[in-house]
Amino acid sequence: MQGVNVMARWVDPTTGLASRAYAAASVSGFMFRGYAGNPVNGPNDGSGQPFDRFGSDDAAVEGTFDLAGLEIPGSGGSAQCELTVEAIDPLWSQTVGPYGPWQVQPSGSTPPIVVTVSKGGNLQQDILMQGSAVHPPDWFEPVDYTSPAPLPTLGEWLAGLSGYGNTDYFWFSGQNNRTLSVEVTALDESGVASQSKSLPVIGMWALSNPGGNSASSHADGVQHV
Repeated sequence: MQGVNVMARWVDPTTGLASRAYAAASVSGFMFRGYAGNPVNGPNDGSGQPFDRFGSDDAAVEGTFDLAGLEIPGSGGSAQCELTVEAIDPLWSQTVGPYGPWQVQPSGSTPPIVVTVSKGGNLQQDILMQGSAVHPPDWFEPVDYTSPAPLPTLGEWLAGLSGYGNTDYFWFSGQNNRTLSVEVTALDESGVASQSKSLPVIGMWALSNPGGNSASSHADGVQHV
């Protein structure tokens, strides 16, 4: 999972409580590229620089974290640490990408995990988010720019934001001298409307437009966890 704050706190062996003085934090997915652009906004920012110039495109580092540097007080060679997962505080982390200045609430939760670490050693820990979003298959897949799915007759439908880089395409017939409004309501993993989960990007092309060009009309922003 990208963009969550993973905390490690030293556990005081005397009290058994996690310390608030000896702690380290890492944002998951910090080595993965923050934003690669999309077909609506294009691959480059306003200055012509590629959106994906920061970070790696290696899927193996997507969602990973590194908590090296946590201090072990005293002369002991090992200690217990408590791992927790929390949302990134937007007041203190507005520049943390790819979601800054808005930050996304994590999907699901996880109980604290206690691990034993040693000075100079390495420990790998996978954290499973419980109750996180499960992506149901969309009724219109597979689609791409050259073979979009027809919009339902009523003009209302429900679809999911799936994996990284996924894009859905639809087509509809319009008439000259008419106006069109597109409204999108983002839902969280419980199916409840949310403003802290997703900011979908909507773009429009004519069927005669060649593929590979960014949309001439679109809404701002996309983020999801």
